[in-house]
Amino acid sequence: MGFAARGPRFVAGERHHMGRRAAHRPFVAACCAPLLLVATLVHSAASAQGGRSQDASVRVQARAMFDQGTSGTIGPTVLRGSFAVVNFDGIIESRRMQGQFLYRHYPFGWQLIAMSRRFRGCDYVALGVPIREIPALESIGSLPARNVGCPPGNVAPPHPSRDEIALRAIMYQHMPHFLIGPVVVVGSYALVGWANHGSGGHVFRKRHGAWHQIAGGGGYLRPSELVHLGVPPATAQLLDHRYRMADSNI
Repeated sequence: MGFAARGPRFVAGERHHMGRRAAHRPFVAACCAPLLLVATLVHSAASAQGGRSQDASVRVQARAMFDQGTSGTIGPTVLRGSFAVVNFDGIIESRRMQGQFLYRHYPFGWQLIAMSRRFRGCDYVALGVPIREIPALESIGSLPARNVGCPPGNVAPPHPSRDEIALRAIMYQHMPHFLIGPVVVVGSYALVGWANHGSGGHVFRKRHGAWHQIAGGGGYLRPSELVHLGVPPATAQLLDHRYRMADSNI
């Protein structure tokens, strides 16, 4: 564009006052330094308060996973970026269980996306956690590691699609404390799993840009059942395959 060749431009009379302006700079710096310090401290306090609020929200959701009327232990908790991992020890589905919950933050709030005896680095990668965040999440791992292989190479995308977020938001309205996933979308159909004192799946169809539930309940829906609900056979087979692959991560 040629702007760099023009050099600095001055308004009439500005050169005459530059020395005077320079003389005022130490005073301005001395005057404003305390204000900058106060602003920094306020921002730090607000960030800390926000972190405590997020931590409390995750803990409330985690405690809701325990059987009603039972007690359990929640914590420690580590929040990193859009993810949070929390250790738990309590009664779930009439059994005492110890392990870890993994939450992800979406526009509508925190949602449980997986649980495990202990998450390993390859588990986090498969669930879409950025590699840079994994060391911090692994830092609370005091439980024995699982003696099983890593997920078979199926890795969740680092950023959920609009369809996934929309489907998770629908599930959150009706099942705010449930583990939600996998979320699999093929064309205008989707299969969404859930777990909390039982497990099952919901089938959705997209019409006029919005997702609508067409079936749901306990247990797993086989491809033949999806076809019976109106899902095209090829789409039903692909939903089933992708769901099973994603489910191995959870």
